[in-house]
Amino acid sequence: MIILTGGAGMIGSIIAWHLNTILHEEGFVIVDELIHPDQEKNFKKRKFSEFVHKDELHKYLKNNNKVSAIIHMGAISATTETNFNRLLNSNIRYSQMLWNWCALNNVPFIYASSAATYGLGENGYNDSESQINNLTPLNGYGYSKQFFDQWVQQQINTGATKPPQWCGLKFFNVYGPNEYHKGRMASVVYHAFNQYQKENEVRLFKSDRPDFSDGMQLRDFVYVKDAVECVIYLLKNHQISGIFNIGTGKADSFKNLGLSVVNNLGGDSSAIKYIDLPSDLKNKYQYFTEANIDKIRGHGFKHQFMTLSEGVSDYVQNYFNNMMMRIDLYDTLKLLLKTSLVYGKAYMLIEDNELLDVDSLEDKENDTMKNMSEEEKNRIEELTNKYNEDSDNISFQEAMEVIKKFMLNYNDDYDGIDKVKALTPFDIVSEDINRDINYMQFEIRKSE
Repeated sequence: MIILTGGAGMIGSIIAWHLNTILHEEGFVIVDELIHPDQEKNFKKRKFSEFVHKDELHKYLKNNNKVSAIIHMGAISATTETNFNRLLNSNIRYSQMLWNWCALNNVPFIYASSAATYGLGENGYNDSESQINNLTPLNGYGYSKQFFDQWVQQQINTGATKPPQWCGLKFFNVYGPNEYHKGRMASVVYHAFNQYQKENEVRLFKSDRPDFSDGMQLRDFVYVKDAVECVIYLLKNHQISGIFNIGTGKADSFKNLGLSVVNNLGGDSSAIKYIDLPSDLKNKYQYFTEANIDKIRGHGFKHQFMTLSEGVSDYVQNYFNNMMMRIDLYDTLKLLLKTSLVYGKAYMLIEDNELLDVDSLEDKENDTMKNMSEEEKNRIEELTNKYNEDSDNISFQEAMEVIKKFMLNYNDDYDGIDKVKALTPFDIVSEDINRDINYMQFEIRKSE
């Protein structure tokens, strides 16, 4: 049994996806604290044995001795966090507790460190354990990760009991699906997409340094799918231990990132705008990062990383662009049933790629219901009740039946529209990493 902390986060949820769809592993435990109200969406379609609140994990481990590995991705990841007591408890003490448990129980331990430990990169980006004490992070988050890395090395150097395998992963600039809950700390790709969709522009930070032009600040951007490939490789190879950089080994510019987003959305370079660097980031902003990945390559990791352009294209095209059109049909229909479909929920209609806002159905409920026969009303209620009692036994045909009945009777708003491509509640619209689910478009034709 694998314990996966941070399983509701971006990297953790993609690890969960990989365990399910690639390794066909379902007997793992997800550990997290759901801060964002929609964070459960990141793992709702995963198959796992149990969800444990992070504060209950210590107690859970006391009663479970069949753990095969702990993958520790959970942490406070905000680089702007200033409460060091929170960082101490979440990023240091909690990690020490898990290390000690793994050491005592002979369980492999893979944990998330960070490229934030490298600070301005004045000492390079070499992941040799001998260089750890030379690093100077720029913020409290980086220091918390640095402190734990140093503590681990102290355990190793003093001959203390250690896990049979231990790997500290210095993640560079990870971007990709399931990061919507991170707010300001979400990737620039995420913010760029949303800015362009709303305002037809992408805002990047100006440079405060004469040796870097605006937009030419360089980072090692690594797509989350590639980052997870590294985690899974180490999980499969228990003989490998150490600190490892998780990046592509090639820095790219924020300007190219912005252009990749804009180009995927049909725009051009005129959409790129530059804004001042926020005051709380000045003197704490990395202008160049580039992972030295010789070490993990030397241990046989041969996976080819996506370029920034390739990663952004996959993210935008498969998880952002037209996501209203790329809905998990079956789950959408079941959710429509759950909300009773005709009882005052806001919906969005998609017709020929054009998004049309439809007012709350609450105001028009009477007109809609008036056009339905008693038999149809009773059937909708029957299926809705069936969903509420046992959602897994609602068939696709039954769910579609409700949609058709609703659409065929709700003629006022759809007059003249002969094809409806999708109907979905606002509250389930989000990027979705579940590539194992068969996405499809569906059509509902009005009666003649």
